[in-house]
Amino acid sequence: MFQQLVAVSCLSIATGIASAQPALEDHQLRELVAEQIEPLIDSQMIPGCAVGIWRDGETHFFGLGGTNADGSGAAPNEHTLYEIGSITKVFTALLLAEMAQAGEVAFETPVADLFPDGRTVPRFGREPIRLWHLATHSSGLPGMPSNMVPADAGDPFEGYTTELMYDFLDAVQPFRTPGQGYEYSNLATGLLGRLLEARAGAPWHELLDTRIFGPVGMTESMVMVDAEIERRLAHPSAEGLTASRWGGMDALAPCGAIVSSAADLMKFAIWNIEPGQPGSRLARALEAAHEPRFTDPETGQVVALGWHLAGDGVTLWHNGMTGGYSAMLLINKPERTAVVLLANGATFATTAAGNAIMHALLTGNSEPPPSEPAREIAADHLERLVGDYTSPLGFTIHVTREGGRLGARLTGQTRLRVFPEGDGDAPSRFRYRVVPAVLAFELPQEGKATAVTLEQGGREMRAERSE
Repeated sequence: MFQQLVAVSCLSIATGIASAQPALEDHQLRELVAEQIEPLIDSQMIPGCAVGIWRDGETHFFGLGGTNADGSGAAPNEHTLYEIGSITKVFTALLLAEMAQAGEVAFETPVADLFPDGRTVPRFGREPIRLWHLATHSSGLPGMPSNMVPADAGDPFEGYTTELMYDFLDAVQPFRTPGQGYEYSNLATGLLGRLLEARAGAPWHELLDTRIFGPVGMTESMVMVDAEIERRLAHPSAEGLTASRWGGMDALAPCGAIVSSAADLMKFAIWNIEPGQPGSRLARALEAAHEPRFTDPETGQVVALGWHLAGDGVTLWHNGMTGGYSAMLLINKPERTAVVLLANGATFATTAAGNAIMHALLTGNSEPPPSEPAREIAADHLERLVGDYTSPLGFTIHVTREGGRLGARLTGQTRLRVFPEGDGDAPSRFRYRVVPAVLAFELPQEGKATAVTLEQGGREMRAERSE
């Protein structure tokens, strides 16, 4: 059976032992940021990145690379807009805390109390799923619903309606009793947002505007994007290839649909450390959201409402990735330190870079990431490889190029970049970075490749040109 190409999507845990460090000058912070980000740009994992650092009342922003998918264009700044992906979950969980402070719900409220009439509430055993379970990935619900059929190949959430979500929930069996295990779940957070909007009587994105974005002063954060805002977004990419934007109209938008800037996320980070309105309902909600509520019995990962706690037991963090963007947000309240990274490239390397920057700020120790500069190939050679290749196993490999960069998309999957093996100018073998797999093209002396073999997991799956 054909083994699908799937990018690893595990959540890393930030590390570092908090200790008071002397303040760094702006040029020293710039060097630290460049040490972590420039290798990612050189390897074409990201075309550009906006970085924010806040230390004990001083804010610094840095922009590296470009805002176009190929790394060209203007350098990003703190007002450049990006999709922040799953950092959205922090805001949806904070909305739960804010509504709990208002007395509209309680953390212990069973989801059954808010479910639409006529719908079946998922249950495993006697313990009901409660709202706090949805916000801590401990509900027992799966990560994604299985009835998603994307209307747009570039956006897996496009066209997934609330009705479809409840259709899935009518039939799903949770993996375990809630509160007994960790399952990172986009479905759970999406459901949480929809339940909260039903109780509040207003759309989830409007609740964010009025209850969080407005009080914090986040004027560059939104879910619904118009044409003017679209022009301000850095162009999405995946390993140097153009990618698609994800929208915010689907049922699971509360798990990952916010668009924001480094300046706005830094405002939010600072509010988490020293709220602009001490004692306000939002300030109390922020404090409640920071409290550890669940520990994964298998890994020891500690989860607050939306936030994960780092290995030092103090730093709160969340990362995010969509089809063309990645992000990382970390705050350390005792050390009054925050780090924001926003990139227009889909990679978990942004998470590692954010971890490394925070670690360096807290400990004084830094180490650059492994670097593998990307190499481009002459367009006329790549043009010989471009085309559709069909396998008797029932899948097709669609090979495309952008300039000197080659991409491949297997049936039912997203397009991924493949990189030339060896140092030659006319390679026939290209490897994936996100999975251990190779595409080996069969090239005649002249003309286009006649076939390609996918080598993965000890198997060789040949596909012949079909155009």
